[in-house]
Amino acid sequence: MNRKLLFKTFVLATALSCTMGVHAHDFAEPGFYYNIIGTNTVEVTYNSSNPNYNSYTGSVSIPTTVTHDGVTYNVTRIGNSAFRNCDGLTAVSMPNNTITKIDNHAFYNCPNLTSVNIPYSVTSIGNFAFYNCPKLTSISIPYGVTSLGYDALGKTGLTYVTIPNSVTYMGSEMFYCCTSLQKVTLPESITNFDLMRSFKDCTSLTSIVIPYGVTTIKADAFNGCTSLKDVTIPRTVTAINQGAFAGCTALTTVSCFATTPPSLYNNNVFPSEAYSNAKLQVPSAVQSAYQAADGWKLFNTINGVDYDFVLHNLKYAITSSTTVKCVGPTLNSPSGSWYIPETALGYDVTEIGQQAFLNCKDITSLEIGSKVKTIGLAAFYGCSGLTTMTIPDAVTYVGGIAFMYCTSLESITIGKNCRFNNSAGWSLNIFQYCSNLRSITCLSKDAWEFHEPMFDASTYENAVLWVPAKSESNYWHTNYWNKFTNIKGIYNSLDDVLNAEGGNLHFTTSSDYPWVIAMDDNGDVYAKSGNGGVSSSTSILQTTVTVEEGTRLLVTLRARGEQSSSSGTIYDKCLCEVDGVEIYSYGVLFPTSWGVNCHVFTAGTHTITWSYTKDSSVNPEGDYFGIMEVELEAPEFLRGDVNNNGQVDINDVTVLINFVLSGDSTGVNLEAANTDQQGGVDINDVTALIARVLTGSW
Repeated sequence: MNRKLLFKTFVLATALSCTMGVHAHDFAEPGFYYNIIGTNTVEVTYNSSNPNYNSYTGSVSIPTTVTHDGVTYNVTRIGNSAFRNCDGLTAVSMPNNTITKIDNHAFYNCPNLTSVNIPYSVTSIGNFAFYNCPKLTSISIPYGVTSLGYDALGKTGLTYVTIPNSVTYMGSEMFYCCTSLQKVTLPESITNFDLMRSFKDCTSLTSIVIPYGVTTIKADAFNGCTSLKDVTIPRTVTAINQGAFAGCTALTTVSCFATTPPSLYNNNVFPSEAYSNAKLQVPSAVQSAYQAADGWKLFNTINGVDYDFVLHNLKYAITSSTTVKCVGPTLNSPSGSWYIPETALGYDVTEIGQQAFLNCKDITSLEIGSKVKTIGLAAFYGCSGLTTMTIPDAVTYVGGIAFMYCTSLESITIGKNCRFNNSAGWSLNIFQYCSNLRSITCLSKDAWEFHEPMFDASTYENAVLWVPAKSESNYWHTNYWNKFTNIKGIYNSLDDVLNAEGGNLHFTTSSDYPWVIAMDDNGDVYAKSGNGGVSSSTSILQTTVTVEEGTRLLVTLRARGEQSSSSGTIYDKCLCEVDGVEIYSYGVLFPTSWGVNCHVFTAGTHTITWSYTKDSSVNPEGDYFGIMEVELEAPEFLRGDVNNNGQVDINDVTVLINFVLSGDSTGVNLEAANTDQQGGVDINDVTALIARVLTGSW
C-alpha cells in the first residue's frame, strides 16, 4: 500500500471510529434525524442504526426549526457524516439564516449530488465535507466562511470556483483530483493555506495565482496539472518543495516575484519541459540573481519585468515604500468589469502607468480607486468597449491620448482636482475619436485652461457639459471649454440654486410644502415655493447670516399669486422677514419678471425668512414665489464714519456738524454721513450720529 493510500485509510478509519462512538441520534422528525447540541439547538445527522450512513435520497430541504415533544429547536449545523454515502441524494437546500457550520464528511461520497446551497450564515466547512461528489459541478462559497477543512472539495466535478476574501484557512488537498477544474480564484485573506497536494491531478487547470502570504509551496501542490500554462508565485514565497510542479508539462509562463529566489527542493520541482519551453518572469532588479540561483538557472529564458507583484489579475510596480503603480492586466484579452483598488498588499495605488490598458477592447466598465493621482500616457487608448468612466477627485494629471479611440464611451466624470497635460511633446487629444460621448461632467468650479482640444468637434457640438452650479460662466469664458455648445449647471440642492457665485449660505425649508428646484423658460434655475395650488398653506425658506454693519442682502426674485385688480387686495402673500420683522411683502396677479431686492443689515447675526402664503379661494397650481442669486455684499463704507478713519466716534460728529453748517465737503464721506438713511445729509443725520456715539447703536 502506498503512503498516500495508507494515509487516507488511516484518516477515514479514525473518523469512522470517532463517528461510530457517538451515541445514537437523539430524535427523528419527518424527513430528518437530529442530535441535540445545545439549548434549543440541533444538528442534522444520519440514522445511527444504519452503519453505511446512507440515510437520505432525492432532493431535500432542511428546515429552519424542528419541534419535538413540544420543544422547538433551531437547526444550526450539518453534523458529522450527516449525508455521507447518500448515493441517491441529488440536491440539498439549507435555510438562509441558521446554519453556521457544515461539519466533517457532511456530504462525503454523494455520487449523484448535483446542487447544494451554502447559506451566508455558514462560517466553517469541515474536512472532506464534499469529497467525492463528482456530479457537483458548481458551488458558491459565501462571504463569511473563514475556514475550509482539508480535502473539503476534493474529487468534485467543479469547473470554476471563487474562494471569498473572508477565508483565512484552507487545508491540504483542497482540490485534490478535481479533473474538471479550469479556474480557481484564491483570496489574499488566506493567512494559512496548506498547499500539500492541494491541486494534485487537476488536469484541466490552466492558470493559477498563488495568494500573497504563502511562504512555502508544499510537496506535489500542482503535481499532474497537465494543462497548467501560467503560474504566478508571490513575493512572500521562500521555498518550493518536492514535486510541486511535477508533470506540469504545458507550462509556458512562470512569474516569480520574490526578491530573493526561493529555495527549490531539487531540480525536479519543475519538469524538464518547463525548463526548456517556459518563460521565467522575475522583477528586473533581481534578474541576475535568478540567473545564478540553483534550479532557477535551468530555465532557458529568464526575463526581467517592470512590475513587482500581481494581485487579482493586475500587475503592480512598487514606486516607493508606501505606493505602487498599476502597470496593467495580466490577461492577454481582459474583458468585462475591472476595478483598480485604493490599496494593493498594503501599498497605496497612486498611479496608472503608460499604456496600462492599451487596446483592451473588451473591457466594458472600469472603476478607479480614490487614491490614484496620475493616469499615464495612452493608459486606456483603444478601449473600444468602455462605456462609462469616472476620473477620481485625487487625480491631478492625465497624460495625452489617455482615452483616445474609446469609441463606445458615452459618459465621463472628471474629478474636481483633475488637470490635463501635454508634456513630452504629445498632443493632448485625451478623448478624441470618442464619437459616442454625450455627457461630460467636470466637477471643478474653476474652469482650468488647456491649450489643445481634448474632444472631437462633434463632441463639442452634441454632448452636454455638466459643471458645478453657478460656474457655467467660468466655462463659457475659458479656452476650449467654451467650444461646448451646451453647458449646464449641476443643481443638487437649494444651496446650489440660491447662492450667488462664490456664496456659501445654507438654506433650510419647511417640511410642509418645501421649496423645490425649478427652471424658467429661459433655462435659469431657481428655488420655488412648494405650495402652488394648495389652499390655506404656507411654504417657508430660511437662512441665518452673521454680517458686519452695512452689509447688503441682494435677492433676485419674482412671483405669481392673486390680488384684486380693482382694490389691490393681496390674497396670496410673498413675505420677507429679518429676525421676525417684515422687510417687504407683495402679491401679484401675473408672473413678474426677475427683479432685485436689497436690504441693509446692522452688525450681528440675523435670520432671514421668505414665505409664500396661499389663501382659501382661487388656487392655480402655477402660483409661486421664486428666488435665486442670494448674495451678501460687503459694505463699501462704515455708516457714520464721516471722516473715513475706520471707526465711528465724536470726531465724526464734529466733521458732520462742520459740513452741515459750512457746506465744505473736504474729507467728508457723504455716503457714510447719511446716517439716518433718508437721503441727503442734514441736521437729522447729526442727531442720529450723536445718538449712535452715545448709545453704541442706531
